[in-house]
Amino acid sequence: MTKLTLKDLRFAHGKMTQKQLASLLHVERSTISKWENGTHAPSRELAKRIAAIFDKPFEEIDAMFVKGNDNE
Repeated sequence: MTKLTLKDLRFAHGKMTQKQLASLLHVERSTISKWENGTHAPSRELAKRIAAIFDKPFEEIDAMFVKGNDNE
């Protein structure tokens, strides 16, 4: 099974852009890009807000950003 990504969630949510998600979270668009590229991860608080936006359990969102967790 392929690991769910933030980009997958955005596209499943009406093709939400990075800019739209950034606006909802009050962060820069480049921050979303860094999360999606794996160079940075959101804080616990922001991960909780992402979970709420996409109606997903926090644990599922948190697992997206754990290095080495490919769920394969």
